[in-house]
Amino acid sequence: MFQKCFDRGVTLDGKLEKKISKIEEVFAIKIKMNLLLLITIYFRSRKKKFRKAAPFASSMKQRPKAQWSWTSSVSIPNIWSFSSFTATYLTRMLI
Repeated sequence: MFQKCFDRGVTLDGKLEKKISKIEEVFAIKIKMNLLLLITIYFRSRKKKFRKAAPFASSMKQRPKAQWSWTSSVSIPNIWSFSSFTATYLTRMLI
């Protein structure tokens, strides 16, 4: 019964399809913002821990500096694609 209504709604003028795409966009934007906020909080807390844990300059030199830029450049595009996938999945489950 539900599937018949859903199919009929999609074929009628495409209004339901527009609503679904609008909901997916809103979910994708919210999930992306939340994930980016979590990433920034995580990296900020990580930097603070390193500063407190390493009072001597010799221990600071041992840690490679290139690690920060490598992790940030690799993880962010994967998170963007993952969040858009979860947004579409969640909206399909809700409807």
